[in-house]
Order: sequence, then C-alpha cells, then structure tokens
Amino acid sequence: MVAIRLIVLVCVGGATLSACAPKHDVRPAASEPTSVAAPAPAQPSPEAARKFKAAPVESAAAVSGTHLPKGRMPDPDLTPGKASYRTVKQICEKGSAHDERDVDEPEKKEVYQNYGIARCEGWCSGPQGCEIDRLISLELGGANVEDNLWPEPYDGEWSAHDKDRLENKLHQMICKKEITLKEAQRAISTDWVAAYKKYVGALKPFKPTRHCPT
Repeated sequence: MVAIRLIVLVCVGGATLSACAPKHDVRPAASEPTSVAAPAPAQPSPEAARKFKAAPVESAAAVSGTHLPKGRMPDPDLTPGKASYRTVKQICEKGSAHDERDVDEPEKKEVYQNYGIARCEGWCSGPQGCEIDRLISLELGGANVEDNLWPEPYDGEWSAHDKDRLENKLHQMICKKEITLKEAQRAISTDWVAAYKKYVGALKPFKPTRHCPT
C-alpha cells in the first residue's frame, strides 16, 4: 500500500510525468517551481453588459417621488424645469415676478392634458384641487414655458403650499448671497422635497381654501 501511494504522489507532482501521461502529451518538467496565476475575474456576457448599460439611472426626484403621493413630483420627461435669462439683480428687485405674464387658460388646459388629468380629477381631486405650478418659480428665475409647468396638488403633505415656502426661502437666500441662483434652480428642479428638508425643515400647517366642488 505504501508503494502505490508513492507512485500516485509522484505522478501528481509531475516529476515522472512521462511515466503517467500519454506519449503525445509528454512535457519536460520545470527546473524551478512556477507561481500559479490568479484566475481572471468573471466577465459578464455581452447581453448582460448591454442590459447594464441600458438600465436607466433614476434621478433624485424619481427616487424621492416613489415615497410620495402622485403629483407631488412632476414627470421629468414632461417637466424637466426651465430657467429664464433673468439675473440675480433682476429677480431680487421688489415686485419683479409680477412683470412676467400669468399662465393663460389654454396653456393650463394643455398641461393638464399632457398629464392626463383635470383640475379636480386624479391627484387633483382634493378639496383644493391643483394649480399649474412652475417647477422653477418666477422668483427663482424660472421660465413661463410648458417644460417648467405641471399640475401640483394643494392638498396633503408636500403640496403646492409647501413648495411656496421653499421658493420664498430660496429667494431670500439668493438675494442675501447665501446661495447662488444656479444652485437654487438645480436644487428645486432636481428634488424640491429634499431641498425643502435641507433649507426649510419641518412641514408647517396651512389654511386650506376649497376650489373644487363637493
């Protein structure tokens, strides 16, 4: 039994490979031991790689919106946000936002149609309904175009009332040079709820006003 085990060990070790391997597979024994290379990391298949590259990256707004009632965040495809060319000096002048035209009724109607709801239907069915709100408000240099508009509900948490408070806060910070105009526009258009938590803090109660019929 000892002799049999010795032969097996010798064959595995490669010292007498010619005695163990077939004639056509005989290779000379290495004079010195060689290091064993680490196995290459597994590579994904071409199909898996394509799927990974094609996977959409969620924006901050989309991630935050998964935990909010519908309508609190705009659809980023329909309302990515749009800024005007107004400067800090212009937006900090008292009453400057009143110089911009209001959104007219035909444009409001088109925004509702784009979102597939109506003023007092869908997520706008609360007592106060919705307003056609600007993602980047006028007082933050927002533009009066459809890319900057969406139906935002007045009722519940994270409503148009809450966003108004954020807009006022950011406007004050811009004019006090505590934040740049671009930073404020980016914060409110990317994830206004996260911006509210950062710059305003806790939600505050508001006095509701009924707009929709009972």
